[in-house]
Amino acid sequence: RTGGNAMKNQSSRLLVRAVAALLLVPVVALADSETGLKPGDRTPLFPVSAVTGPFAGKTLSYVSALQGAPTLIVLVAALEPGDVALLKKADETLRRFESAGVKAFGVCLAGQSVAPTLRSLAEQSNWNLPLTVTRGGADDPVCKQCKLNEKARNTVLITSQNQLVYARQDLSADDFKAVAEALQKLADKK
Repeated sequence: RTGGNAMKNQSSRLLVRAVAALLLVPVVALADSETGLKPGDRTPLFPVSAVTGPFAGKTLSYVSALQGAPTLIVLVAALEPGDVALLKKADETLRRFESAGVKAFGVCLAGQSVAPTLRSLAEQSNWNLPLTVTRGGADDPVCKQCKLNEKARNTVLITSQNQLVYARQDLSADDFKAVAEALQKLADKK
């Protein structure tokens, strides 16, 4: 009986992917578990405090500031080694697609207390990826506004024209190939 359900689920996922491809929505992978936000949803506008990048020292909605540009958003719960590796991979991906107009930023949900660590990390690693923090840490309304799963280590979003085209959580740096594929599809549309 469970084998039949698993097969039904797999068939359902394949059907969803096929329909998405027909609709020209560049969905590369479905979330392994619920992120709350789904491809096709409007990109939430949320305030962050910029630690590095062109808006360093300001509190703003990065999504608004980027004006609908194809954007990679990496939200991490903390600064554990896996989170740092994911941010590094996001920086590498930004460098790869920057000339195609892709923007990106990282958000650490741990709050203002990690800002000095983020700044130091970015300087030591020579990252282009702008890094931000939420104002109130993990309890910040941003988490609710972005419908983040509180048990997720991270959430990766890709938006274009203020519409979500990719949403996945609990990625490792090794899983970033699907993210790059989604960004490539956006770059190819330009």
